[in-house]
Amino acid sequence: TGVRMLTEWGEKLTPETAWREYPRPQLVRDNWTCLNGLWDYAVTAVTNTPGRPTAWDGKILVPFAIESQLSGVGRLMEPDEMLWYTRKIQVRKESGRRLLLHFDGVDFRAMVFIGHREVTDVPHEGAQEPFTIDVTDFVKDGENELTVAVWDPTEGIGNSRGKQCFRPAGCFYTRCSGIWQSVWLESVPEAYVKDYNVVPDIDAGTATFAFELGGVRSAAPVKVQVTDAGKVIAEGVADAAGKATVKLPKGFGLWSPESPRLYGFRAEYGADAFTGYFAMRKFAKGKDAKGVLRFFLNNRPYYILGTLDQGWWPDGLLTPPSEDAMAYDIRVLKDCG
Repeated sequence: TGVRMLTEWGEKLTPETAWREYPRPQLVRDNWTCLNGLWDYAVTAVTNTPGRPTAWDGKILVPFAIESQLSGVGRLMEPDEMLWYTRKIQVRKESGRRLLLHFDGVDFRAMVFIGHREVTDVPHEGAQEPFTIDVTDFVKDGENELTVAVWDPTEGIGNSRGKQCFRPAGCFYTRCSGIWQSVWLESVPEAYVKDYNVVPDIDAGTATFAFELGGVRSAAPVKVQVTDAGKVIAEGVADAAGKATVKLPKGFGLWSPESPRLYGFRAEYGADAFTGYFAMRKFAKGKDAKGVLRFFLNNRPYYILGTLDQGWWPDGLLTPPSEDAMAYDIRVLKDCG
């Protein structure tokens, strides 16, 4: 409804180019499949709906909310409605490997099915929280049917909704329902690293990695190599708790907004291997030369100048049209000081 506007990036968007970049750049594996693109969709009543639809209303472009122009639908969802998605996926099952299905953002309550079997033990709730399902034991080799059912009340039950509302006006915006971030498959070994955290210590010149392990526990420790421009500059081995502290060479570079220096790393855990990155930086509070309490970056007072960026796009709503669009947003803000 109302005036519709496409950004220059939205004008270039096609179902074949919609968010094809690797969706998790801080934990990159080679074996993954992007599921963004055109899905079948249908809207049914929340009550008196016997189950998965047998007829579909049309095509929707994932990962854009159904209310957005870029979804190809541009329809408001109501609290008494259910939004359904379905598409075929190709699976190659491999011995000794698990298949993980990732949803980076679904607003608000989601149930996931392979065929007619629900693979979410309970519906996932949370518009901003990504979730992952191990679907290894539910899929068959070859073609499978993936279905997602979503209910979004927008207001009224205490869910995190930001500026979404039923009647957009002033600083309140159009609601965003359904899948609004990337959907993808990932093949991992039975023992794999699920997540990690890095705590830099610029005073000691170290970076401490804490790895969260998933799947079957392996006897092999996690090994990590820190790289700079592709060259290994430091190495470490995690202890039984999954922690490894690595000493960086003298003269390492610090991260700042003016010089956002990053270090890469490669981690191995048995048959699992991935790459990531981190920064050497320190946030603290302290008193300046006049005794005034200040924010400190890398042991020096640093004045923070921030903008109120709503992060809303005229064509994609909460989802930017592309990575190039996000880069433009950042460049403009930096040019503004």
